[in-house]
Amino acid sequence: MNHYINYYYSIYPDYIREQNEKFYFNYNDELYYFLVFDRPLEDSQYLYGLNVEMIRRGSLVHEIILNKDKNVVTFVDEVPYVLMRVYVNTNKKIDLAEINFISMSNSDIKTNEILDRSNWPMLWSAKIDYFEYQISQMGKKYPIICEYLSYYIGLAENAISYIKNIAGKIKINLPLTIAHKRIKANNTAFNLYNPLTFIIDYKVRDFAEYIKARFFNGEDVWSEIEQYFKIYEMPAFERQLLYARLLFPSYFFDVYEEIMEDKLKEESIISIVDKASDYEEFLIEIHLFLNRDNLMPQLDWLIKKNNS
Repeated sequence: MNHYINYYYSIYPDYIREQNEKFYFNYNDELYYFLVFDRPLEDSQYLYGLNVEMIRRGSLVHEIILNKDKNVVTFVDEVPYVLMRVYVNTNKKIDLAEINFISMSNSDIKTNEILDRSNWPMLWSAKIDYFEYQISQMGKKYPIICEYLSYYIGLAENAISYIKNIAGKIKINLPLTIAHKRIKANNTAFNLYNPLTFIIDYKVRDFAEYIKARFFNGEDVWSEIEQYFKIYEMPAFERQLLYARLLFPSYFFDVYEEIMEDKLKEESIISIVDKASDYEEFLIEIHLFLNRDNLMPQLDWLIKKNNS
């Protein structure tokens, strides 16, 4: 790998380390990472534009380094890589306050259709259709998934209906900001400031995904939620979007996709399913917490099920 770094970037590290398929090294007292670009190549220029703008604003985002040909991506044995200069403590755990900071400081950033993921009903409907088709073709191979998939598709359909319901009453006019494809429970500052994971979406996306990730990792979520709302005011409509995002079972679908890609065993889904009742209770409690102005629709089936 040294040869590629030397040739394409005129950077000459003494040695390059590899950990979890990430290459990293120090050069002139600065930390660099050389990562696989695991996205459509057309995203690269848009991500670079966002990166430049965020650095101009003083963000600690990793800085994408162009190669000698002024390209974002460098191919190594036909695999696309991106070199980045890293400014943060890569092992520092993130919290809701830091997630909010990166969202708030980029809430007026210029968007584009390639990176925009704000049309949740369309994206979620397409995902459900694909899963239903996929499992119809391979269902016999995955009996555990078949047993539970309809429940989580039902939750997803409820999330879609929830958004359509509130959007029909109130025009969606919230600013879009920097968000991430997914926030995970074990993410660090390295993940949060990694531009290769950026998309454009509503601020509550990262909030909700962080809460879901921590919940299904068996961690306390209420202390951070309560602390957040002591400091920040969230408009009524934004709270409704947050609830819809919490309702959507990305935590199940993410594991489902990894099973289909042979990255996880099918039994991995059981740890998610075992917490279904607990998460239903959380959805009821968070609805009461967010519905301070009594404007949020409630899910009658969820109330009835947990009162029976």
